Amino acid sequence: MTEDIRTAGDEQDAETVRELAWRSKSVGLAALDTDDAEFMHHWRSDPIAAHHLGIWPRSLAAVRERIERDTEDDDRDDFLILSLPTAPLSDTWH
Repeated sequence: MTEDIRTAGDEQDAETVRELAWRSKSVGLAALDTDDAEFMHHWRSDPIAAHHLGIWPRSLAAVRERIERDTEDDDRDDFLILSLPTAPLSDTWH
């Protein structure tokens, strides 16, 4: 299933076409992709998220390499939880 959805990482108001693996009324799951590296880097570098998750922020290059390596691993299923257009984007995603 392909959906036109807007992710919080979009710098422009352009719609991003993502293939959703699963969807409900307000959220969907999309497979993690290397194009998501900047969004993941920004989120993982947030001091509050890092504290609660117990992670040490990595460089953007390290996050991109990790995503590339993980997407090639057939034993992993990594997804982003995306807010669909019918649901308001939460302030926690900015």
